[in-house]
Amino acid sequence: MVTLQFSAAASQGVVTCYPDPAAFVVREIVQADPPKPRLLDRVRAALRARHYSRRTEEAYVAWIKRYIFFFHA
Repeated sequence: MVTLQFSAAASQGVVTCYPDPAAFVVREIVQADPPKPRLLDRVRAALRARHYSRRTEEAYVAWIKRYIFFFHA
C-alpha cells in the first residue's frame, strides 16, 4: 500500500509517494510444537539406536505394516 501526500506542489502536477511502513513488516510464522514422528519413523529410530542391521529394520517395519493393514482394513 502506498500513501500519497499532496502538497502545494500538487497543483503543479507533482505528487510525492511514501510507502506505508506497515506494508514492509515481516512476520514469522512459528509453530507451537513440531509434529510428533510417526510410528514407523519412531520404530526405525529405535532400531538404529540399538544398532540393528538395515535388513532387520526393513523386516520389522514390513511386519508392522502387515499388522496395521490387517487390523485396520
